Amino acid sequence: MIAALILLPALAGVAALAVRSDRFRRGLLVAAAACHAVLTGRAWAVPAAPVLGGWLKLDSLGLLFLSVASALFLAAAVYAARKHPQQGPRP
Repeated sequence: MIAALILLPALAGVAALAVRSDRFRRGLLVAAAACHAVLTGRAWAVPAAPVLGGWLKLDSLGLLFLSVASALFLAAAVYAARKHPQQGPRP
């Protein structure tokens, strides 16, 4: 699960580079943020096993910071998806 928490935003960013549709990119951003929030909630319910030979492990403080970061990611994604279409073309 830790690998998914790290790879999900990274892969969504790479996928956004390959997509030309702005509407699809905004949807991809919100979907990635929502999936990240769900994975974070799951990390609270089911403790994640350490990865990379114990180098990466979620402890209680790590879960707290992960939760804050995930909430900010979701809020920023929703804000960006709603604000971007309202902006006019740049000069």
